Amino acid sequence: MRAAIDRGDRPDAIFCFTDSLAIGAVSALSSAGLHVPDDVAVAGFDDIVDGRFSVPPLTTVTFDKRQFVDRTLELLAARIADRQGAAELVLIPHEIVVRASSGARG
Repeated sequence: MRAAIDRGDRPDAIFCFTDSLAIGAVSALSSAGLHVPDDVAVAGFDDIVDGRFSVPPLTTVTFDKRQFVDRTLELLAARIADRQGAAELVLIPHEIVVRASSGARG
């Protein structure tokens, strides 16, 4: 985030791979004098507890982590047993938890 700001790149919104990265982005934006969400909206992925208490609270994508881990381990075991097996697309149910970092008011 800091490198993008230093280059003069300022997106309208940022979606980060994890909530931890999103919280870091919020910090970098704030250090650069930008306000979340007024200047840049920010969202993350994985719904860690810290995101609920960040300032502003972090919009995130939440999902059943236990189901994710269980399915991942099943697929890994299948790949180890059959390295030539077909790839499989798996969709884990998820939802967007809208909080103030994306401009939600309330």
